[in-house]
Amino acid sequence: MKGKFGRILGNFKTIHGKDVAETLMEEGHAVAYNGGDKDKLLTIEQWGTTTCHSMLRAFYGASNVHMNANDTPDLSEATNLALMFAATSRLGVSSGNWDWDTSSVIFMGLMFSDSDFDFDISSWNIENIEDLNGSMSMFPDTTLSSDNYDALLTSWEEQNVNPNLIFDGG
Repeated sequence: MKGKFGRILGNFKTIHGKDVAETLMEEGHAVAYNGGDKDKLLTIEQWGTTTCHSMLRAFYGASNVHMNANDTPDLSEATNLALMFAATSRLGVSSGNWDWDTSSVIFMGLMFSDSDFDFDISSWNIENIEDLNGSMSMFPDTTLSSDNYDALLTSWEEQNVNPNLIFDGG
């Protein structure tokens, strides 16, 4: 594991005798998805300096999670953000920094599916995203505000994007 993971808060006990944050980011990917104590995860207060290799299903089903971190995750080696925040229902009350470097990411499919996500991510680089089974269907059952949706489309239109991408805006 590179770096140090930040602060994730909730009503957790230690997992396998390790600190919760260390366990969640073991081997550079999150492992807190859709099971066990997922509803005890309350906030992401700091991402820290850990290099994430995959955030596939990282917070999937964590219905109470808020993303309040002012720093951003180190995604320089991450290729998969699919289902990262799917089925979360409290993101809409978050106050965190969504200005992430996504330039190495290949998969973002269903990332915010069935969530209340509505933030400006127009700064995200999607030039490396591949179209595998509709991987750009990031927002099914999610409604972005007109301002965030317009900013997203305007920004992404200016990028050199794979022409075969399927985009589903919710």
